[in-house]
Amino acid sequence: MRRYLQPSYLITLLFGVLANTMNVAPCRAQPLIRQANDVSLIGAPSLPGMLAITIDRSNGRIIRYIDLENRKVLEFPSPVPGAGYPFFSPDGESIAFVGVTRRGPEIFTSGWAGGGVQRVTFNSVIDGTPSWSPSGDEVLYFSQNRKYKSEIYASRTTAPFTRSQITKVGGGNTTPRESPDERHLLYTTDRYAPAWNICVIDQVTRKETCPLRGGKTSNCRANWSPDGSQFVFTLERGPRVDLYLYTMGTNKSEQLTSLSHKEYDAVWSPDGQYIAFAHDPSGAERYDLKVVRLSDKTVIPVAKASSSIRYMSWSNARPYTIAADLCPGDPTKTKPGTCGCGIPDTDTDEDSVPNCIDGCPSQPQKYRAGACN
Repeated sequence: MRRYLQPSYLITLLFGVLANTMNVAPCRAQPLIRQANDVSLIGAPSLPGMLAITIDRSNGRIIRYIDLENRKVLEFPSPVPGAGYPFFSPDGESIAFVGVTRRGPEIFTSGWAGGGVQRVTFNSVIDGTPSWSPSGDEVLYFSQNRKYKSEIYASRTTAPFTRSQITKVGGGNTTPRESPDERHLLYTTDRYAPAWNICVIDQVTRKETCPLRGGKTSNCRANWSPDGSQFVFTLERGPRVDLYLYTMGTNKSEQLTSLSHKEYDAVWSPDGQYIAFAHDPSGAERYDLKVVRLSDKTVIPVAKASSSIRYMSWSNARPYTIAADLCPGDPTKTKPGTCGCGIPDTDTDEDSVPNCIDGCPSQPQKYRAGACN
Protein backbone atom coordinates (compact mmCIF):
# COMPACT_ATOMS: atom_id res chain seq x y z
CA MET A 1 0.00 0.00 0.00
CA ARG A 2 1.52 3.35 -1.06
CA ARG A 3 1.73 5.94 1.70
CA TYR A 4 1.08 9.62 1.14
CA LEU A 5 2.14 12.65 3.18
CA GLN A 6 -0.53 14.13 5.40
CA PRO A 7 -1.47 17.72 4.42
CA SER A 8 -0.02 19.18 7.64
CA TYR A 9 3.31 17.44 6.99
CA LEU A 10 3.26 18.59 3.39
CA ILE A 11 2.78 22.24 4.37
CA THR A 12 5.63 22.00 6.88
CA LEU A 13 7.88 20.41 4.25
CA LEU A 14 7.10 23.09 1.67
CA PHE A 15 7.89 25.89 4.13
CA GLY A 16 11.17 24.15 4.99
CA VAL A 17 12.16 23.91 1.32
CA LEU A 18 11.29 27.56 0.73
CA ALA A 19 13.27 28.62 3.78
CA ASN A 20 16.31 26.70 2.64
CA THR A 21 15.98 28.07 -0.89
CA MET A 22 15.70 31.66 0.29
CA ASN A 23 18.35 31.35 2.98
CA VAL A 24 21.43 33.34 2.03
CA ALA A 25 24.73 32.38 3.62
CA PRO A 26 25.80 35.01 6.14
CA CYS A 27 28.58 37.36 5.14
CA ARG A 28 31.97 36.29 6.41
CA ALA A 29 33.80 39.30 7.79
CA GLN A 30 37.37 39.60 6.60
CA PRO A 31 39.91 39.02 9.35
CA LEU A 32 41.35 42.13 10.95
CA ILE A 33 45.14 41.95 10.95
CA ARG A 34 47.94 44.41 11.60
CA GLN A 35 50.80 45.33 9.36
CA ALA A 36 54.30 44.60 10.65
CA ASN A 37 57.46 46.60 10.09
CA ASP A 38 60.17 44.14 11.13
CA VAL A 39 60.54 42.68 7.62
CA SER A 40 61.69 44.75 4.64
CA LEU A 41 60.53 43.96 1.12
CA ILE A 42 63.47 44.49 -1.21
CA GLY A 43 62.36 45.10 -4.76
CA ALA A 44 60.58 41.91 -5.70
CA PRO A 45 57.83 42.24 -8.28
CA SER A 46 54.31 41.19 -7.41
CA LEU A 47 54.30 37.42 -6.96
CA PRO A 48 51.31 35.10 -6.45
CA GLY A 49 49.91 34.24 -3.06
CA MET A 50 51.08 34.67 0.52
CA LEU A 51 54.08 33.35 2.43
CA ALA A 52 54.00 32.47 6.11
CA ILE A 53 57.54 32.85 7.44
CA THR A 54 59.40 32.41 10.71
CA ILE A 55 61.50 35.25 12.09
CA ASP A 56 64.22 33.39 13.95
CA ARG A 57 65.32 35.83 16.65
CA SER A 58 67.83 35.38 19.45
CA ASN A 59 65.06 35.64 22.06
CA GLY A 60 62.55 33.39 20.31
CA ARG A 61 60.56 32.92 17.13
CA ILE A 62 57.60 34.80 15.70
CA ILE A 63 55.48 34.27 12.59
CA ARG A 64 54.90 36.89 9.92
CA TYR A 65 53.03 36.85 6.61
CA ILE A 66 54.23 38.35 3.37
CA ASP A 67 51.31 39.18 1.07
CA LEU A 68 53.26 38.89 -2.15
CA GLU A 69 50.47 40.12 -4.41
CA ASN A 70 49.88 43.35 -2.46
CA ARG A 71 53.42 43.69 -1.09
CA LYS A 72 52.51 43.90 2.59
CA VAL A 73 54.00 42.34 5.72
CA LEU A 74 51.43 41.21 8.30
CA GLU A 75 51.49 40.06 11.92
CA PHE A 76 50.36 36.66 13.13
CA PRO A 77 48.77 37.44 16.52
CA SER A 78 49.79 34.23 18.26
CA PRO A 79 48.78 33.82 21.91
CA VAL A 80 51.39 31.04 22.13
CA PRO A 81 55.00 32.13 22.77
CA GLY A 82 57.80 31.10 20.44
CA ALA A 83 55.51 30.50 17.45
CA GLY A 84 57.36 29.23 14.38
CA TYR A 85 57.45 26.64 11.60
CA PRO A 86 54.08 27.68 10.08
CA PHE A 87 52.37 25.42 7.56
CA PHE A 88 49.17 26.41 5.72
CA SER A 89 46.21 24.05 5.65
CA PRO A 90 45.17 22.88 2.15
CA ASP A 91 42.36 25.47 1.97
CA GLY A 92 44.64 28.26 3.24
CA GLU A 93 42.27 29.17 6.07
CA SER A 94 44.40 27.78 8.91
CA ILE A 95 48.00 27.13 9.87
CA ALA A 96 49.78 24.52 11.93
CA PHE A 97 52.76 25.79 13.92
CA VAL A 98 55.10 25.03 16.78
CA GLY A 99 54.57 26.88 20.06
CA VAL A 100 56.54 26.76 23.29
CA THR A 101 54.85 25.44 26.44
CA ARG A 102 56.14 24.68 29.91
CA ARG A 103 56.56 21.06 28.83
CA GLY A 104 58.43 21.98 25.68
CA PRO A 105 57.60 22.62 22.00
CA GLU A 106 54.12 21.40 20.96
CA ILE A 107 52.04 21.54 17.78
CA PHE A 108 49.14 23.98 17.51
CA THR A 109 46.65 24.98 14.84
CA SER A 110 44.69 28.21 14.42
CA GLY A 111 43.02 30.42 11.88
CA TRP A 112 45.67 31.96 9.65
CA ALA A 113 44.95 35.43 11.05
CA GLY A 114 44.59 34.21 14.64
CA GLY A 115 41.66 32.85 16.61
CA GLY A 116 40.48 29.29 17.08
CA VAL A 117 43.78 28.16 18.57
CA GLN A 118 43.93 24.44 19.28
CA ARG A 119 46.74 22.47 20.85
CA VAL A 120 47.19 19.27 18.86
CA THR A 121 49.97 17.50 20.80
CA PHE A 122 50.24 16.91 24.55
CA ASN A 123 53.66 15.38 25.13
CA SER A 124 56.56 15.81 27.54
CA VAL A 125 58.98 15.56 24.60
CA ILE A 126 59.87 17.80 21.65
CA ASP A 127 57.40 17.99 18.74
CA GLY A 128 58.35 19.89 15.61
CA THR A 129 58.32 20.61 11.85
CA PRO A 130 54.56 20.23 11.32
CA SER A 131 52.89 19.83 7.93
CA TRP A 132 49.26 19.43 6.97
CA SER A 133 48.01 16.33 5.18
CA PRO A 134 46.57 17.16 1.72
CA SER A 135 43.13 15.97 2.87
CA GLY A 136 43.26 18.48 5.73
CA ASP A 137 42.29 16.10 8.53
CA GLU A 138 45.74 15.44 10.01
CA VAL A 139 48.92 17.25 10.99
CA LEU A 140 52.20 15.36 10.60
CA TYR A 141 55.29 16.10 12.70
CA PHE A 142 58.27 14.54 14.42
CA SER A 143 58.29 13.64 18.10
CA GLN A 144 61.68 13.38 19.78
CA ASN A 145 62.27 11.32 22.92
CA ARG A 146 64.73 11.98 25.72
CA LYS A 147 67.40 9.98 23.90
CA TYR A 148 67.24 12.45 20.99
CA LYS A 149 65.62 9.88 18.70
CA SER A 150 62.60 10.98 16.71
CA GLU A 151 59.88 9.30 14.67
CA ILE A 152 57.12 10.66 12.45
CA TYR A 153 53.59 10.91 13.86
CA ALA A 154 50.22 12.16 12.68
CA SER A 155 47.49 13.70 14.84
CA ARG A 156 43.91 14.47 13.93
CA THR A 157 43.15 18.18 13.69
CA THR A 158 39.91 17.87 15.69
CA ALA A 159 39.33 16.63 19.23
CA PRO A 160 40.26 14.19 20.64
CA PHE A 161 43.37 14.71 18.45
CA THR A 162 44.03 10.99 18.06
CA ARG A 163 47.72 10.33 17.42
CA SER A 164 49.25 7.57 15.30
CA GLN A 165 52.87 6.62 14.73
CA ILE A 166 53.89 6.48 11.07
CA THR A 167 57.57 5.52 11.18
CA LYS A 168 59.42 3.14 13.47
CA VAL A 169 62.82 3.08 11.79
CA GLY A 170 65.18 4.38 14.48
CA GLY A 171 67.50 7.36 14.44
CA GLY A 172 66.33 10.90 14.01
CA ASN A 173 63.57 11.58 11.48
CA THR A 174 62.10 14.99 10.70
CA THR A 175 60.26 17.31 8.23
CA PRO A 176 57.49 14.90 7.09
CA ARG A 177 55.66 15.85 3.89
CA GLU A 178 52.86 13.87 2.24
CA SER A 179 52.56 13.84 -1.54
CA PRO A 180 49.48 15.58 -2.96
CA ASP A 181 47.81 12.19 -3.57
CA GLU A 182 48.80 11.14 -0.01
CA ARG A 183 50.46 7.98 -1.28
CA HIS A 184 54.08 8.87 -0.49
CA LEU A 185 55.56 10.23 2.71
CA LEU A 186 58.77 12.20 2.30
CA TYR A 187 61.06 12.85 5.26
CA THR A 188 64.67 13.45 6.33
CA THR A 189 66.60 10.93 8.43
CA ASP A 190 70.00 10.70 10.10
CA ARG A 191 70.03 6.89 10.21
CA TYR A 192 72.89 6.84 7.72
CA ALA A 193 75.14 9.17 9.70
CA PRO A 194 77.22 11.25 9.47
CA ALA A 195 74.96 12.78 6.83
CA TRP A 196 71.25 13.59 6.66
CA ASN A 197 69.40 11.79 3.88
CA ILE A 198 65.95 11.74 2.30
CA CYS A 199 63.64 8.72 2.38
CA VAL A 200 60.20 8.01 0.93
CA ILE A 201 57.57 5.57 2.23
CA ASP A 202 54.93 4.20 -0.12
CA GLN A 203 51.96 4.32 2.24
CA VAL A 204 50.08 1.67 0.25
CA THR A 205 52.80 -0.99 0.07
CA ARG A 206 54.59 0.30 3.24
CA LYS A 207 57.89 0.00 1.36
CA GLU A 208 60.59 2.52 2.23
CA THR A 209 63.21 3.72 -0.23
CA CYS A 210 65.96 6.25 0.38
CA PRO A 211 66.78 7.71 -3.05
CA LEU A 212 69.13 10.35 -1.65
CA ARG A 213 71.73 8.64 0.51
CA GLY A 214 74.87 10.64 -0.05
CA GLY A 215 77.39 9.13 2.35
CA LYS A 216 79.09 12.23 3.69
CA THR A 217 76.84 14.45 1.56
CA SER A 218 73.69 15.61 3.35
CA ASN A 219 70.34 15.82 1.59
CA CYS A 220 67.53 17.32 3.65
CA ARG A 221 64.34 19.37 4.02
CA ALA A 222 62.48 18.16 0.95
CA ASN A 223 59.13 19.56 -0.25
CA TRP A 224 56.76 18.21 -2.90
CA SER A 225 55.79 20.09 -6.04
CA PRO A 226 52.03 20.82 -6.30
CA ASP A 227 51.58 17.97 -8.80
CA GLY A 228 53.72 15.48 -6.85
CA SER A 229 56.06 14.77 -9.77
CA GLN A 230 59.11 16.37 -8.12
CA PHE A 231 60.47 17.51 -4.82
CA VAL A 232 62.94 20.25 -4.01
CA PHE A 233 65.63 19.64 -1.41
CA THR A 234 68.85 21.05 0.01
CA LEU A 235 72.14 19.33 -0.82
CA GLU A 236 75.12 20.03 1.41
CA ARG A 237 78.47 19.30 -0.17
CA GLY A 238 81.29 20.72 1.95
CA PRO A 239 80.88 24.50 2.25
CA ARG A 240 78.39 24.55 -0.67
CA VAL A 241 74.71 24.24 0.27
CA ASP A 242 72.39 24.54 -2.74
CA LEU A 243 68.88 23.60 -3.85
CA TYR A 244 68.22 20.66 -6.14
CA LEU A 245 65.17 19.17 -7.83
CA TYR A 246 64.47 15.43 -7.76
CA THR A 247 62.11 13.99 -10.39
CA MET A 248 60.17 10.91 -9.28
CA GLY A 249 59.70 9.46 -12.78
CA THR A 250 63.37 9.50 -13.72
CA ASN A 251 64.93 9.26 -10.23
CA LYS A 252 67.34 12.01 -11.24
CA SER A 253 68.43 15.21 -9.55
CA GLU A 254 69.33 18.56 -11.09
CA GLN A 255 70.86 21.62 -9.48
CA LEU A 256 68.48 24.55 -9.10
CA THR A 257 70.55 27.25 -7.36
CA SER A 258 74.24 28.04 -7.03
CA LEU A 259 74.39 31.05 -4.73
CA SER A 260 77.06 31.85 -2.17
CA HIS A 261 76.96 30.00 1.14
CA LYS A 262 73.66 28.29 2.13
CA GLU A 263 70.10 27.84 0.86
CA TYR A 264 67.46 26.05 2.97
CA ASP A 265 63.72 25.66 3.65
CA ALA A 266 62.52 25.60 0.03
CA VAL A 267 58.74 25.66 -0.65
CA TRP A 268 56.75 25.74 -3.90
CA SER A 269 54.27 28.39 -4.94
CA PRO A 270 50.71 27.03 -5.31
CA ASP A 271 50.93 27.40 -9.11
CA GLY A 272 54.21 25.45 -9.25
CA GLN A 273 56.09 28.22 -11.06
CA TYR A 274 58.30 29.48 -8.21
CA ILE A 275 60.20 28.19 -5.21
CA ALA A 276 60.85 30.38 -2.16
CA PHE A 277 63.84 29.69 0.08
CA ALA A 278 66.02 31.07 2.87
CA HIS A 279 69.48 32.24 1.79
CA ASP A 280 72.49 33.10 3.95
CA PRO A 281 74.31 35.52 1.61
CA SER A 282 77.25 36.40 3.86
CA GLY A 283 77.93 33.18 5.71
CA ALA A 284 76.96 34.85 9.00
CA GLU A 285 73.95 32.53 9.57
CA ARG A 286 71.55 35.42 8.89
CA TYR A 287 69.06 34.39 6.24
CA ASP A 288 67.00 36.51 3.90
CA LEU A 289 64.17 35.44 1.59
CA LYS A 290 64.51 34.79 -2.12
CA VAL A 291 62.43 33.17 -4.86
CA VAL A 292 63.66 31.26 -7.89
CA ARG A 293 61.54 31.30 -11.05
CA LEU A 294 61.60 27.77 -12.44
CA SER A 295 61.12 28.70 -16.09
CA ASP A 296 64.60 30.24 -16.31
CA LYS A 297 66.10 29.72 -12.81
CA THR A 298 66.19 33.47 -12.20
CA VAL A 299 66.66 34.27 -8.49
CA ILE A 300 64.50 37.14 -7.21
CA PRO A 301 65.27 38.87 -3.86
CA VAL A 302 62.08 39.26 -1.83
CA ALA A 303 62.66 40.24 1.82
CA LYS A 304 65.16 40.62 4.62
CA ALA A 305 65.01 41.28 8.35
CA SER A 306 67.37 42.13 11.17
CA SER A 307 66.99 38.49 12.22
CA SER A 308 66.89 35.40 10.02
CA ILE A 309 63.88 34.53 7.85
CA ARG A 310 63.35 30.76 7.97
CA TYR A 311 60.84 27.87 7.84
CA MET A 312 58.06 29.00 5.51
CA SER A 313 54.87 27.91 3.79
CA TRP A 314 53.22 29.28 0.61
CA SER A 315 49.48 29.51 -0.01
CA ASN A 316 47.08 31.51 -2.13
CA ALA A 317 46.46 35.02 -0.84
CA ARG A 318 43.71 35.44 1.75
CA PRO A 319 41.32 38.44 1.98
CA TYR A 320 41.81 40.57 5.08
CA THR A 321 41.36 44.08 6.46
CA ILE A 322 44.32 46.08 7.75
CA ALA A 323 43.86 47.21 11.36
CA ALA A 324 44.56 50.85 12.20
CA ASP A 325 48.07 51.80 13.32
CA LEU A 326 47.63 52.80 16.97
CA CYS A 327 51.18 54.20 17.15
CA PRO A 328 51.49 56.25 13.94
CA GLY A 329 54.47 58.21 15.28
CA ASP A 330 56.41 55.11 16.35
CA PRO A 331 57.97 53.22 13.42
CA THR A 332 58.62 50.18 15.66
CA LYS A 333 55.03 49.63 16.86
CA THR A 334 51.51 49.37 15.49
CA LYS A 335 49.93 49.03 18.97
CA PRO A 336 50.95 50.47 22.35
CA GLY A 337 51.88 47.24 24.11
CA THR A 338 52.72 47.39 27.82
CA CYS A 339 55.00 50.43 27.62
CA GLY A 340 52.94 52.55 25.25
CA CYS A 341 53.92 54.13 21.96
CA GLY A 342 57.45 55.46 21.68
CA ILE A 343 58.88 53.13 24.33
CA PRO A 344 60.03 49.63 23.35
CA ASP A 345 58.66 46.69 25.34
CA THR A 346 62.21 45.50 26.00
CA ASP A 347 62.59 42.78 28.65
CA THR A 348 66.32 42.65 29.39
CA ASP A 349 66.18 39.93 32.05
CA GLU A 350 63.46 37.92 30.22
CA ASP A 351 61.19 37.69 33.29
CA SER A 352 58.07 38.66 31.28
CA VAL A 353 58.10 42.13 32.92
CA PRO A 354 59.16 44.85 30.43
CA ASN A 355 61.91 47.25 31.53
CA CYS A 356 59.49 50.18 31.56
CA ILE A 357 57.67 48.71 34.61
CA ASP A 358 60.42 46.45 35.94
CA GLY A 359 62.14 47.94 38.99
CA CYS A 360 65.02 45.47 38.55
CA PRO A 361 65.37 45.12 34.76
CA SER A 362 68.61 43.12 34.96
CA GLN A 363 67.52 40.62 37.64
CA PRO A 364 64.96 38.02 36.51
CA GLN A 365 64.04 37.04 40.10
CA LYS A 366 63.06 40.58 41.10
CA TYR A 367 60.94 43.36 39.65
CA ARG A 368 60.22 45.73 42.55
CA ALA A 369 62.33 48.84 42.84
CA GLY A 370 64.43 49.08 45.98
CA ALA A 371 64.95 45.32 46.24
CA CYS A 372 67.43 44.81 43.41
CA ASN A 373 70.56 44.37 45.53
